Amino acid sequence: MASRNADPRAERAPGVPAGPRHRGNPLPHDSGPGRDARRAQRRRPDPDVPREAAVRHFDDELAHYRSPRDWWRIATLPDGEPVGVVTPARNDYNPIIGYLGVLPAHRGTGYIDDILAEGTRILIAQDVPRIRAATDLGNTPMANAFQRVGYVNFERTINMTWD
Repeated sequence: MASRNADPRAERAPGVPAGPRHRGNPLPHDSGPGRDARRAQRRRPDPDVPREAAVRHFDDELAHYRSPRDWWRIATLPDGEPVGVVTPARNDYNPIIGYLGVLPAHRGTGYIDDILAEGTRILIAQDVPRIRAATDLGNTPMANAFQRVGYVNFERTINMTWD
């Protein structure tokens, strides 16, 4: 996990290349009548597996954040091609970088730094005392991006389950 003091001077590391522009694009909220039927239908095998995973992730986590969806950003290249997404948010305890992703075709290009900096900037504008984020231990590129933008490690978590 990483924590970052909300200091605009440390918003992004010097020398980070200019990256994609960001546009607010709230994701649709799936609620109301028929939601359970739609969820059951999504559990069926589907050739569109990435979409299934995205919908499941939204239902299981993103839909529960207590923050405006207009904070969420889709990063695009100047021609409008999507590059990635960031969902700055508030969970029950802290302002967080709830989700951050770069499309596989654009990984390794440095866009992660700009996308993370944009999510961080949005939370800093809310005058928060700290911003928290987490990544899996093996996700070295994400951990390095947090470090480059000014986040520091403050703890590690081990999730254990019963079989």
